[in-house]
Amino acid sequence: MAAAETAATPAVVEKVVKQVVEVEKIVERPVYLPAPKTGKSAGQGKRLAVDARRLLPLIQQKLVSGFQGEKRAKAFRTNAARVATAARDVLSLVDGLSGVSIPEVEREFLLEVARFFDTLNGGFEVAQRNAKAAAVKAEREAAERHAKEIAELVTQTFGSVPEPAKVIATATALLEFDRHGSEWIKAKRRGDNGYFSIYRRHELERALRTNDINAIAREVAETRQDVGERGRFWQELDRNQHNYTAGWSDFEEYRTNGIR
Repeated sequence: MAAAETAATPAVVEKVVKQVVEVEKIVERPVYLPAPKTGKSAGQGKRLAVDARRLLPLIQQKLVSGFQGEKRAKAFRTNAARVATAARDVLSLVDGLSGVSIPEVEREFLLEVARFFDTLNGGFEVAQRNAKAAAVKAEREAAERHAKEIAELVTQTFGSVPEPAKVIATATALLEFDRHGSEWIKAKRRGDNGYFSIYRRHELERALRTNDINAIAREVAETRQDVGERGRFWQELDRNQHNYTAGWSDFEEYRTNGIR
C-alpha cells in the first residue's frame, strides 16, 4: 500500500506544476533588493518575502480596464483556485502516506503556494466584479453617445421640427434606393457593381407601418450614420472587380435626379 501511494506522488506533483504554469504570467520571479553597503559584501542581495497582495493593484488595473476583463478575471480565478487546491492535495497525499514525513521546506513551500493563490483568487474575484461594473458603465455611456449622435443627425436631416410628410417621403425613397439603386450606382460610378444597404431595414419598415414619425426619423438617421456621408470604391481581388458602395450623398443625388 505504501509503495502504491509513493508511486502516485510524482503524478500529483506534476499536476501542481502544470497548474502553476497556467498562471505563470501573473507570478513574478522573486525580487531581490540591493543589500545595504557594508564593509563585508556589497554584491549580496536581500530576498523579499513573497506577498500576493503586491500583485493585486496590477491585476485590478489590467483586468478592469482591459478587453473582456470580466471573462479573463473569471478564467484566472479558476486557475488560481486549481493551483491552491493542487498544493493542498499534495500535502494531503504525502501526509497520508504511512511512515513518510514531508520535509519542512517543501511543506512550507506548498503552504505558501496555497496561501499565495488563495489571495490571488480573492483579487481576481474583486477584479471580476469591478470589470463587470465597468463594462455596464461603458455600455451605458456608449448608448447615450449614440442616442445623442442620432438626435443630431435627425436635426441635420429634417430640421429641429421634422415635417411628417418629408420624413415619410425620405424613408420611402431610402427603401426604394435600397431595392433598386444598384444599377444606378453602377452606371453613375462606373464600377462593376453598385451596392447600398439599410442594415436596420426591418425597423424602418415597422416604423413606417405604424406611422411613428419620430421612429421613422430615427431609423433614417441610423441609416445615414451606418452608410456614411460619402460612398467608397473597393476592389474584389479574386474576381478582379472594381465595386462601389454608396453613401448618403449618393442617395441624395439619386433623389435629385427625379427618381424620387
